[in-house]
Amino acid sequence: MKKIVIDENIPFLRGLLEPWFEVVYSAEITAEQVRDAEALLIRTRTRCDEKLLAGSRVRFIGTATIGFDHIDTVYCHAHGIEIATAAGCNARAVMQYMASVLVHLSRRQNWKPEEKTLGILGLGHVGSLVDQLGRACGFRVIGCDPPKMRHNPLLGYLPLHELLEQADIVSCHVPLNRAGIDRTLEMADRRFFERMKPGAVFINTSRGEIVSDEALKEAIRNQRLSDVVLDVWNHEPHIDPQLAAMTTFGTLHIAGYSVQGKAKGS
Repeated sequence: MKKIVIDENIPFLRGLLEPWFEVVYSAEITAEQVRDAEALLIRTRTRCDEKLLAGSRVRFIGTATIGFDHIDTVYCHAHGIEIATAAGCNARAVMQYMASVLVHLSRRQNWKPEEKTLGILGLGHVGSLVDQLGRACGFRVIGCDPPKMRHNPLLGYLPLHELLEQADIVSCHVPLNRAGIDRTLEMADRRFFERMKPGAVFINTSRGEIVSDEALKEAIRNQRLSDVVLDVWNHEPHIDPQLAAMTTFGTLHIAGYSVQGKAKGS
């Protein structure tokens, strides 16, 4: 009987696969556990790289998450390991989180949506829903998505510098790309924050690594930003406590943690 190792915190799976597979549930998946496994079902806490996978029989990795930067895709492809993600599973949950954020900010700063420009970086599963939310609420909505613009220039998205200059609220919904033409690693650096409108709001619910913590703290100290909302952080779970204290409010990577999102991920 083939063996599957499953992160024990992925909901709604217990009993589902047992008739056909040997199933092992684990709080922390180890190389010893996966050595004779055919497949892994994981979350972001499991780093799938050579250290975990070398010498194993694993041929399939399913991650119940939209992101997959915890998986060494180059290694997996070189060793015939298929990868599946749950892209879009919690997009609506993040949109609902964003609705709460925007309501909170409007009350805190005493403004109406029609008075503000909402800038969205990344118009994928989440960003496109936030775009719909913003328009429905009455915001002027502008977007930046270079890969989509290269595919279809008629979409009318803006270059990054133009969006930053115009947006009263900048919300990040980009994947973490560590290299290449669409690199997003530390895209929110000192120059990024200097280009933002004075007094603008910065929101990040994508990946912590797209932000330079030092550049963001400098922008807050210099009062370039009126409010900062973070759901994702560098070095999770060992986040920068100083940065956390400087945010308007911060949450611990839970924007997509709705029951619906978890069910769809599974």
